[in-house]
Amino acid sequence: MNAYFFQSVDYEGSPTYVFAYVGIPDNASKDNPVPGVVLVHGGGGTAFADWVKMWNDRGYAAIAIDTEGKIPYQNITLKSAENLSFESVKHHGPINTSYEDSEKPVNQQYLYHAIAGTIAAHSFLSSFEEVDSSKIGLTGISWGGVISTNVAAYDDRFAFVVPVYGAVGMSGTSLKFGDLYNLYPRCAYLWDNIEILRNCKTPILFINWEGDPFFPVESTLKCSNAAMNAWMLLIPELEHGYWQGANIEEIFNFANTILQKMS
Repeated sequence: MNAYFFQSVDYEGSPTYVFAYVGIPDNASKDNPVPGVVLVHGGGGTAFADWVKMWNDRGYAAIAIDTEGKIPYQNITLKSAENLSFESVKHHGPINTSYEDSEKPVNQQYLYHAIAGTIAAHSFLSSFEEVDSSKIGLTGISWGGVISTNVAAYDDRFAFVVPVYGAVGMSGTSLKFGDLYNLYPRCAYLWDNIEILRNCKTPILFINWEGDPFFPVESTLKCSNAAMNAWMLLIPELEHGYWQGANIEEIFNFANTILQKMS
């Protein structure tokens, strides 16, 4: 596994650089390329090396990115709770302020840069000759689920997408994200628009649980009904967390099934 910076869209007049961990399975080569996956963290998170390894152990190349212009501290894991990262040494995009940037131009908002960085991560992972660029998927946890759902609608290169907890269609609901979109209606239009999924053909598995304090199940259902090729999975007592959201066996089963159908 190696650490990289790859270039993303401009911010404040200069290109931004996204920190990432990339891991390639030992058996992968130019003549034996393997599938890949892009991994997107949520609020307070960063690029997790052990998340990359989790997918490497299952035969996938993987890239875990930091969406907030930060670099993880050494030995940070999915089970770490605090003091995960420090500010990047490279020029980066804005941090996540839970939509306090809603009145800024779109290209100065956090979600814009997080989505752009995720799309660029696909291109970067595709550049490795050991990776089959036609078989790169995407999964994100919490805010990463919001990002992944938007990416699925705007970039059809992904072979599969699995948003965990977060998605879109939360405006008007009673939980925390419903409150955010009520407070910042412009962001509801930009980043919570269920209509973006109507023409999305990418296979998507939306995952949630009925006790989640941030993302309502009704939104998960709306997303799975809106997308053209989607399923919904509810897991009782899942709990909200990085370790819990990354270790769902159905994510790997879904990825394997979709890729087998492509073969």
